[in-house]
Amino acid sequence: MAKETFDAIRKTELQTEQAEKEACTQADQIVQKAKEDAQVLLAETEKSEKLKQAQALQAAKKQGASMLQEQQEKTNRQISSLQAMADEKKADAVHTVLEELCG
Repeated sequence: MAKETFDAIRKTELQTEQAEKEACTQADQIVQKAKEDAQVLLAETEKSEKLKQAQALQAAKKQGASMLQEQQEKTNRQISSLQAMADEKKADAVHTVLEELCG
């Protein structure tokens, strides 16, 4: 009977050791999978952020180009207005000079 008890205890110890080894193996696999998943998530996040930055940069460039064009158009209108005023003043000046000379 003592031998049976001893054998049963030894069998239980071996089963426990095997279960512990399997648990360690599973834990290592879970940790490795978590690391791989984290790397994939990090890569996807970086890719997404780079895409967002590129889109924001493109939008800023587009807005800058639009603002520049608007400013150029405004400047051109001001130049045209000033030229028209100068032409008008020139005609007045010529008329005044002619009146003074002929008058």
